[in-house]
Amino acid sequence: MPPKTEPKAKAKGKAKVAKKEGEEEDFGIERVAEPDKAAYDKAYEEITAKVDALQAKAKAITEKINAQSAGGDEFSTQKSALLQQLTLFNTKIKELSDKKAEINQEVTGKRQEAKLAKDELIKQKKALGYTTESDIDDRIRFLDDRLRTETLKLKEEKDILKEIADLKKRKPEIAKVKGLEATLSKVDTGASQWESLTEINSQLNEYWEGKKQVLKGLDELSAQRTEKMGDRPALIAERQGYNDESKALIEERNTLRDAFNEERKNFNEYKRLVREKQQEKWAAERKAKEDEYQKQRKLREAEKLDDQPYVTEMTLIEQTISFCKSLTGAKEEKAAEEKKEVTHNNPDGTEILMRKEDREEEFYFAPTAKKKSKSKNKSAKEGGSAKAIKHNAATFKLFDELKLEAPITTDDIPATLEKLEEQLESYKAKVKEWEETRAERKRKILEGIEEPAAEEAAAEE
Repeated sequence: MPPKTEPKAKAKGKAKVAKKEGEEEDFGIERVAEPDKAAYDKAYEEITAKVDALQAKAKAITEKINAQSAGGDEFSTQKSALLQQLTLFNTKIKELSDKKAEINQEVTGKRQEAKLAKDELIKQKKALGYTTESDIDDRIRFLDDRLRTETLKLKEEKDILKEIADLKKRKPEIAKVKGLEATLSKVDTGASQWESLTEINSQLNEYWEGKKQVLKGLDELSAQRTEKMGDRPALIAERQGYNDESKALIEERNTLRDAFNEERKNFNEYKRLVREKQQEKWAAERKAKEDEYQKQRKLREAEKLDDQPYVTEMTLIEQTISFCKSLTGAKEEKAAEEKKEVTHNNPDGTEILMRKEDREEEFYFAPTAKKKSKSKNKSAKEGGSAKAIKHNAATFKLFDELKLEAPITTDDIPATLEKLEEQLESYKAKVKEWEETRAERKRKILEGIEEPAAEEAAAEE
């Protein structure tokens, strides 16, 4: 990754220089002037000095007023006693007033009930139409006489019979109405409460009178205190004037402070916006550098794919094979020449005579016995022909890097060569795979689809 700390430090240094020279870039943001802190401090201190002077004068008047307040404890004691009496009278007056209101409410309720009962009685009397049972009996006899003595139409007779039946039904209601009337005459409409109300009114008058006396005593006590205090009201008024003037100055000072804080806030906001734009500019520059760096890094990684990745391993294996062969004196086999097919256009009935080395061996009969060895101890000599191999630290390290055991004798070399050939073939297969995928991997790395191995990226950084 490209270094970030150093460019950032350089950018800060440039910003300080630009600010000092008055050429700070504003990125199109409306400039806000920095508030004058020295002028603000001077104006603030002047107002504070005036406020302190006024408060000192008000304090001196307060001390003078306190000096005139001798005897204040006695006045407070007397006033407190009178206030306690006043509280007591108020409490009693409230209790009696509540009781009176309760009785009045009860009397009003009883009167309302009696009125409703009376209205119901009048309504029932009107509904009956008769006040006594004898009146109903007289009416019934009269109707009976008409039925017996007069010649009436059928409808008239039915009406008379219906009225007689109705009168007989109303007759028991007369007794009920009389009983209700008797009960109503005995209903209490609040007359029994008048004595209680009279007693309560008498007590209320006494407490109201006592309250008036206490209030009068308070007025007299306050008058005596005012007379004793002398010019205290004038001093209080003068002190109030100083306090009002001081309050106005404090408000002016607060307004000055708020205005300065608002200007400083706007200036700080302007600086913040400029810093943000500067940070965005630096971030864009860093991003451009990072993008360019990543582009170059991907290009380098893609170019690395042109280098065969297993050169070191294969070279090491080939050198080891050469080393092993040198221990046995084996010669490298010569590459066989490729045979070319030759087309012969000989005439029919003719044959082409081949070279002797190209002819196949032909036997009239298969050989049945092998030629005997002249020396009977030849095999014994071959079995004891193995020679020990002298190694040093370099050769041991060579085989250790290939994860193989170093051959101890010349008899171990064939097996070792076989393993080395296997490793070499394995790497050749990897090289073939690398050759087949190299173009595609280069494309993916350049397009950002594939990232290089972590070890390669760490080594690059």
